[in-house]
Amino acid sequence: MKAGYSKVLIVEDEPLIQEHLSACLNEIGYKVVGMIDSVNEAIDFLKKNHNDVDIVLLDINLNDELDGIDLANIIKNEYGMPFMFVTSYTDDKTIERAKHTGPIGYIVKPFTTEDLKSNLEIALFNYRKEIQESITSDFIYVKKDHELKKLSFSEITYLEANDNYCMVYTEDGRYLLSKTLKKTIVKFPPSKFIRVHRSYVINVDQIDSIGPNYIKIKGKEIPLSESSRKELMQQIETL
Repeated sequence: MKAGYSKVLIVEDEPLIQEHLSACLNEIGYKVVGMIDSVNEAIDFLKKNHNDVDIVLLDINLNDELDGIDLANIIKNEYGMPFMFVTSYTDDKTIERAKHTGPIGYIVKPFTTEDLKSNLEIALFNYRKEIQESITSDFIYVKKDHELKKLSFSEITYLEANDNYCMVYTEDGRYLLSKTLKKTIVKFPPSKFIRVHRSYVINVDQIDSIGPNYIKIKGKEIPLSESSRKELMQQIETL
């Protein structure tokens, strides 16, 4: 169960391991959106493409000024997306540093396709479950002028990425949040809010119709990517 986290960024400085990871991920149904060999390159990539990344697999030793653990802290603090270490380090000092970053998993090299598949599926399942269980209310507060307005999840129709901001739409208006779309949606129930495009998350209950490459909600036509369409249809069938 990929639980909607299907687009993977690989940060690994060994070309052979990059290719092995990529082949394994493709075999088990994940899409590799980038293969990067340094921390600085990864930071640049995420600044421009963070909405196209669901999870990061990263090595610890990257032969750079910063290592994978430093990068993990940046990913956690700036993007709030899940990440997993894939490394040969098993010493206590490294594991102690790594665990404080909050990874969803820690795979030790060498690994097989089966190792990767089982670790990813279990880790992502638990990650999604934790998000669901952490949502104890059915509303959020958003800033409007000089006030905080209470919005119930049920009245939100969709969310749209706007660079490092996020726009939340309802039937009555829209609200600009000072967080990225990726950081915002972790506060929303994943059983109802689904990413259908790099820039859009929709409320499943608000869908009026679904086309081959679009969704209509309250007269708004929202782009629907091919990979997201498959996930959306699977999700709808379980409702």
